[in-house]
Amino acid sequence: MRIGERREALQELAAAAPADINVFQAVGELIRHLPQTTIVKLAGKARGGGAEFVAAADMAFAADLFDAEAAASYGWINRAVPADELDEYVDRVARHIAALPDGVVEAAKRALPADDFKEGLLRENDAWATTISLPAAQRLIGEGLRDGAQTPAGERDLEGLMRGIAP
Repeated sequence: MRIGERREALQELAAAAPADINVFQAVGELIRHLPQTTIVKLAGKARGGGAEFVAAADMAFAADLFDAEAAASYGWINRAVPADELDEYVDRVARHIAALPDGVVEAAKRALPADDFKEGLLRENDAWATTISLPAAQRLIGEGLRDGAQTPAGERDLEGLMRGIAP
């Protein structure tokens, strides 16, 4: 998929989203409402939209050393698993779910609906829209991008990169 096609897909998603919900929230809601079981296997870090993606999934498992233990205690993931066991563990969980008779997963997801997040999403979007326009936020974003925040190396050490930006 080319950049223009990706942009069009995001624009279509944004247009179909409820009023005042941003495109990132719309993606999360789309994931939350899929009839299939969604499983995230995280062997690294998830920040920003990545963290929202993880939170939208039905299940999440991580081998992110110290951070996985904290994520599990916060309820962000279902379980912290040693890195060398992550693939096998998640594959086993997915195989068990896949072996269920047709309709069981959809019925379970319908029987246990998530809370209506619309009010929370609206508050989150309002807070984001207000904060993103602040001069300090614009400066941090600009300098972070200039210093490589959107590169693989920058994302691996985002905290260090952002701390290096002078106040």
